[in-house]
Amino acid sequence: MLLQNLNTGAYFYADKLSIEYTSVRPNNGGTVLVFQFESNMTEYNGTLSYLMKGITWKPNYDLFLTDNNETKLRAYANIKNGQQQEYNVENTHLLGGDIQLATSNPNFNDMSLLRQASADLQKIQSDGEQKGLYSYSLNDQYTLRSLSSIRLPFIDIVAKYQFYYKALTTMNRGQYQGVFERNYDLTPDHFMPAGIISINDNRILVGQSNLPDVPENYTQSISVGYDNDDSSPVTTLHKRHVPWSSFAKFCLHI
Repeated sequence: MLLQNLNTGAYFYADKLSIEYTSVRPNNGGTVLVFQFESNMTEYNGTLSYLMKGITWKPNYDLFLTDNNETKLRAYANIKNGQQQEYNVENTHLLGGDIQLATSNPNFNDMSLLRQASADLQKIQSDGEQKGLYSYSLNDQYTLRSLSSIRLPFIDIVAKYQFYYKALTTMNRGQYQGVFERNYDLTPDHFMPAGIISINDNRILVGQSNLPDVPENYTQSISVGYDNDDSSPVTTLHKRHVPWSSFAKFCLHI
């Protein structure tokens, strides 16, 4: 910052963080929090909670399947620190759900209170859900390094699945050639927060999909693309008058 000495008329450069303002508080933008105490002889204790920009988290799931209908679902919490600052964390609380935040203030972006850890940490535990807000906690200590991300073991979930092919076509006469869509119906025994799920069938990664919030014991359909090896006719419709606006969905279980 370029400054001028009014007594000598000379100009000089100075760090703006080193300037002392004797009468007027400078306006640096953002949000200012001020604490005023009646006495400076008394010690006060408290906890400050706030929303931060640049620290986010998102669940990630790996689903492993075999020909024996065995299923193993592993859940992780991916935490990303997009800030230059490093944090030493003692307690972690991950928040999510249908929570509306104001977007007009640029200082508030993602709603996350997050941290980072190593592989020897305990699993993140669920604290339950209340009024659309679900939370998870971890009491282990770790360091959340700047501009980095980490994958932490998440809650234990047991899931059932069913695999099938599906084809969509309009209702009309004739035969159509096409490929079938691979689908998995997943039913978890616990609530699953929205995230990315990777499906591995007999040690082969068959695809990924964006998973929405899945309630407990709810069956969620997951599509992982088309099976190019199966190009059989999708369907054959014989002579029958059908209104042009009608349509139908065909679900073929194999």
